[in-house]
Amino acid sequence: MHLHQHQAEFNYQLEWVDIDKDPELKQRYNVDIPVVRYQGEVIFYHFFDEEQLRISFAHDHS
Repeated sequence: MHLHQHQAEFNYQLEWVDIDKDPELKQRYNVDIPVVRYQGEVIFYHFFDEEQLRISFAHDHS
């Protein structure tokens, strides 16, 4: 996964969540997986978006 490639640059930890084990998450995100959230906010759905990842981290580190 592309997220691992940016961990050293932005110093973050990944947490994998199996939405099938949480009925609320399954109802919320079932057709939108994968979902990437950062600081409680969804930053992208369905596909890895490097530009959005960089924007989110740059905004947080400015």
